[in-house]
Amino acid sequence: MVHHRTSIVIILFLCLVFTTDPIEADSWNAEVIDIESLPTGDKEVIVAVIDTGIDLDHPAFAGHLWNNTDEIADNGIDDDDNGYIDDTLGWDFQNDDNIVDDDSAVSHGTHVSGIIAAEQVGLSTARIMPLKAFDCVGNAEFNKVAEAIRYATDNNADIISMSMGGITGLSELYAAVRYADDHGVVLVAASGNGGLSSLDYPAKYTQVISVGAINENTEVSSFSNYGSDLDVVAPGELINSTVISGQGLSSRIVSHDVISYPMEFSLWSNTTISAKLIDGGDGTSLDDGINGSIVLLRRGGLNFAEMAQTISDLGGQGMVVYNDKPGMFAGTLQQEYGIYALSIAQADGILLLEQINTTDSIDFCFKIRKSDYFLNSGTSMVVPHVSAVIARLQSSRSLNASQIRHLFRYSCIDLPGNHDGYGLVNTTGISAILSDDIAPAILVNITEQKSNELGLIEFSLELVMSDNIGLDYTTSTYLDEVITRYQRIDHYGQKKG
Repeated sequence: MVHHRTSIVIILFLCLVFTTDPIEADSWNAEVIDIESLPTGDKEVIVAVIDTGIDLDHPAFAGHLWNNTDEIADNGIDDDDNGYIDDTLGWDFQNDDNIVDDDSAVSHGTHVSGIIAAEQVGLSTARIMPLKAFDCVGNAEFNKVAEAIRYATDNNADIISMSMGGITGLSELYAAVRYADDHGVVLVAASGNGGLSSLDYPAKYTQVISVGAINENTEVSSFSNYGSDLDVVAPGELINSTVISGQGLSSRIVSHDVISYPMEFSLWSNTTISAKLIDGGDGTSLDDGINGSIVLLRRGGLNFAEMAQTISDLGGQGMVVYNDKPGMFAGTLQQEYGIYALSIAQADGILLLEQINTTDSIDFCFKIRKSDYFLNSGTSMVVPHVSAVIARLQSSRSLNASQIRHLFRYSCIDLPGNHDGYGLVNTTGISAILSDDIAPAILVNITEQKSNELGLIEFSLELVMSDNIGLDYTTSTYLDEVITRYQRIDHYGQKKG
């Protein structure tokens, strides 16, 4: 069984889902990736997203969906003779039909697809091939995923994006991965959400680019799996993207210049809410004086559900919780309490508190309404970032998976600790390599390796430099670098094959 990590109960509590609008949201992930640093071209790149489907009616995907032009829609005939009838937009491998609409509870497929190529929040201009291999709660059998991989390969996908993971592999899945790789398709998958020192499958396979998560402080996320076979890390916390239309929430504080996130299970309204904002400390000493008010609370006392229950019982309208450390956060009430609930950054909370302390309360106005976008966290979110970077690269150059992996590894920004693989995806570094601004690392293939009678390892090296990515250097010039980098390549090759 393969699981979307966001579909497992324990992971839902670790990687929460919250919502906002694209213009109002913090786009820290786009700033980190800096996709505009990369050259772009006119080649149409197709990214197959194996997931829960996609919201076909979401306006942000207009013009960004793959279309099987060899198939005539709804004529009941397999016009292109590929074994799938009327597969004009993709295929649903769960139900064996051509309906690829996302029906999952958390809009998983719609969200990851949006990071790749939706208007306003997408990082590339690729076309999405939605392949629905997961059910509405985010589960799939490996054979369904394997079939989707083969479909993507046979229907000319350039990249296969897999925000999924399972703790064990399967020969059928591995065979499909090998099939795609042999046909020049680039595969990307999530390291996993368990915070473990071992990657999930299919990320664990040599042929797949494996990706872990960082937060906005460029720290490796606590939930992100790691290991010697991890390739790179990318943004994976509080990532804003598309959701099934109307399934999300958005918030805006009208009376103050403060960014907010609505908490899960918050009350919502299409009108502006106005009330007095009063100080509630950490929530442990509230009384009926909060009746009719919005309560400003410091994170770290009661849990959010206890705060909400207390405020509801005492007649308060809602709560605004500020972080107990720098930066934003997302929270959940666990269930509905009939109150409004927002989270804000520590610095904004302190400023509001200072204003309250001068007058006992301040006028506070805000909106929480339904939205077509949301924020999500997890290694599911990292995969589309890397897929979008690869799509941008392939729009202007013919690069195979080996070359792309080489570009990532040589250009990455090394982060503190040992859980980031080769490091953070660095588009500026990639662009520098492609423009010959810096010397490349040389690709090393181990053609023969064995132990001699003294117990020492003997090996033969094949040095490979590719003109396809603009590299034209003599091997003798960088021989010392080759020897040095072989040590690192060998280290990461322990599990990568």
